[in-house]
Amino acid sequence: MINKSWNIDFAINENFYIFNDRYISKYDFSIFETVSKEYLESIQNEIANLEKNLIIKQEEFEIFIQEQKNNWDFDFIKRQELQNEIIFIEREIKNLKTK
Repeated sequence: MINKSWNIDFAINENFYIFNDRYISKYDFSIFETVSKEYLESIQNEIANLEKNLIIKQEEFEIFIQEQKNNWDFDFIKRQELQNEIIFIEREIKNLKTK
């Protein structure tokens, strides 16, 4: 397909230099500012704290389930709250790891 206004053949990738491997290999990516070590350390510390908190919440959940097994009046609301806390922490960890 040829765009008549610009006289560009869309079937030829070389018309789009941003997608051209030769352009990318010659591009100077050093112009982008790198992330500071302090920022990376703060993210790593936050992830470590969240992972510790996740282990604690998972243990609380397991204890709760064990206690509720012998209870005739199973607390479904508490169970859901604990599960939601675990899910929230897991999402926070995932979000931080993808930064």
